[in-house]
Amino acid sequence: MKQFINRPLSVAMGVATLVLLGSAIAAQAGECLPFSFAAQSAEIVDSRGNRLWVIQTGTATHLGNVIVYRDIRQFGDVAVGDVTMEAANGDLLFLLTVTEFNPEAGRFEGCYEITGGTGRLEGATGSGTQIQGQGLSGTICF
Repeated sequence: MKQFINRPLSVAMGVATLVLLGSAIAAQAGECLPFSFAAQSAEIVDSRGNRLWVIQTGTATHLGNVIVYRDIRQFGDVAVGDVTMEAANGDLLFLLTVTEFNPEAGRFEGCYEITGGTGRLEGATGSGTQIQGQGLSGTICF
């Protein structure tokens, strides 16, 4: 049985607002290009209460084939994830995702913010949308 921590939705929406405001400022910092990620496979490595550790493989724009590590915390109908994408050359891209369950669509939908990276992705920024089962779509600036 899943256990959820019930936090007011306003806390999660506050996080989403900060994500979007930070992205608007960061998007002015470098050359911004279209960015997307689509997963080919996903495996839940561990699930404890309101926390999931997920590993995915897929393809990301400007990174090629990637392995994605997600640490997802769920607060009722809101999920917040720390995401690390590892490119084939070893460069890392760090993201924060904030999604909310959409009962009409039957999936989590929300936004992501790129919070940095390593190698050629050091200082990367960007933002966009995340839809469960479809991936990410937005911008990357580096």
